[in-house]
Amino acid sequence: MNNLNFTENNQTFTFKIDLSSGILLGNRLDVTLKQEEQEQQRQVQQQQQEKEKDKEQEKEKEEEKNQKPLKKPKQKQKEDQVYGELVSLNQGISSVTITKPKTIIGRSSTNTLQINHPKISKKHFVISFKQRNKKNSEELDYTFKLTDTSSNGVFVNSNLVGKNNTVDLKHGYEITLLSPRQMGRPIPTHRFFFHDLRLVKPLKGVSELTTKYTFCWDLDEGGYGKVSLAKHKETFETVAIKTIPKNKFYDPKQEGWQSQKVKYVNEINVLKDLRHPNIIELKEVYDTKENLFLVMEYVEGGDLFYRISDKHKYQEDEARELFKNILETIKFLHGKGYVHRDLKPDNILLLNKDSDTDIKLCDFGFARLIPESGEISTKVGTLNYRAPETLTVGSFGKECDLWSCGVILYILLSGLMPFHQKRKTPLHQQILWAQYNFPESVFKNISIAGKNLIRRLIQISPEHRLTAEEALEHPWITGQFEKIKDEMQGIHNK
Repeated sequence: MNNLNFTENNQTFTFKIDLSSGILLGNRLDVTLKQEEQEQQRQVQQQQQEKEKDKEQEKEKEEEKNQKPLKKPKQKQKEDQVYGELVSLNQGISSVTITKPKTIIGRSSTNTLQINHPKISKKHFVISFKQRNKKNSEELDYTFKLTDTSSNGVFVNSNLVGKNNTVDLKHGYEITLLSPRQMGRPIPTHRFFFHDLRLVKPLKGVSELTTKYTFCWDLDEGGYGKVSLAKHKETFETVAIKTIPKNKFYDPKQEGWQSQKVKYVNEINVLKDLRHPNIIELKEVYDTKENLFLVMEYVEGGDLFYRISDKHKYQEDEARELFKNILETIKFLHGKGYVHRDLKPDNILLLNKDSDTDIKLCDFGFARLIPESGEISTKVGTLNYRAPETLTVGSFGKECDLWSCGVILYILLSGLMPFHQKRKTPLHQQILWAQYNFPESVFKNISIAGKNLIRRLIQISPEHRLTAEEALEHPWITGQFEKIKDEMQGIHNK
């Protein structure tokens, strides 16, 4: 018997040959079976390893899935929430949205808002709020606080907070840095309005208006609606927005609704047609289903009525400058063909709190284009300032504005009303008869020329009343009354 060796796939196999019978004997079949068995075991182990790996991956995915709603959505919601806003009232200083429990304003670059000014502290003031659940509700409540951390002062509504002191902060409060807003002082250059967004109700149908302007606080409110201070979001320009509910003048059941409608339409048309430095500017009009919004120029000096109340009366030189501005405005108005018909200190605004003479004429709701006849028949205006011809049956013209100017000049120089209800004679009779006087105790230091101009304006007959052009040439306005004192004495009794 002989051995036979051969190699296949790097493996050597041995066979035995029986030479007598020619039969091939060997172990190849055994080896092959053994190899197949080993291969099967290897595959089983590999499959088990893959299953274990898949289980681990599924476990990790399950853990990640369970963690997501606990962390990321909650964090995202907190970051997106806006609780309030500091609206900058000065150009060059950004407004600030309040999204965190603490908002820091100051000179440091790490603050929420950095203000580079040598007198501003690194951390000038801090606004904070605490969250707490309302009783029997899932809704959160917030209490806002302001803490003064400055060296040079923080003022809330012109009141000094005091270093390390904390005060409540409410919607509409004004925050000024370094100095408060006061009469006779420069307007602060670092001012903010605090906006509590919980109290701001969205306006219906005015997405374009609210996209462009931030409503701050209400300046005035009456039967006509209200006037709000607002800020242009891009230019930082401060404007006054008059909101007029249409149900105030579109309700036929309401008394005088038609005249109110005409009044507001008149004001829009007149202001669109008039452009003058001394006339309030109408910037935009937004007409919605429920409201009419007039975006107007804002002046922060208040009206002349309150300025006279604060001063009691004007000195003659100041009154001259102010009254000249009024006359020039009326001259322009009449030159454009309009008569105001409601001139009074309430409708004359001061440009700012530091000026007693720079004016803006407003409220043109009663203004009318003068017809070709030169006369108007509808009777409007405030009684104390109305001319005699507006109280009687008949028509009247632009001369009625000059009577009102005479009444205003009388008030400027004396702090008193020439016609008032405290007298025995009824008010309308006082006006019809031009029944007034110059009390010596009040007018003793007023020049003859000043009193003469009042007389030339408060004339019963419109034909004898000075026009705006003539009043501007009067010696009291031009300052020449000292040179023609004797001539003025002759005019005195006209």
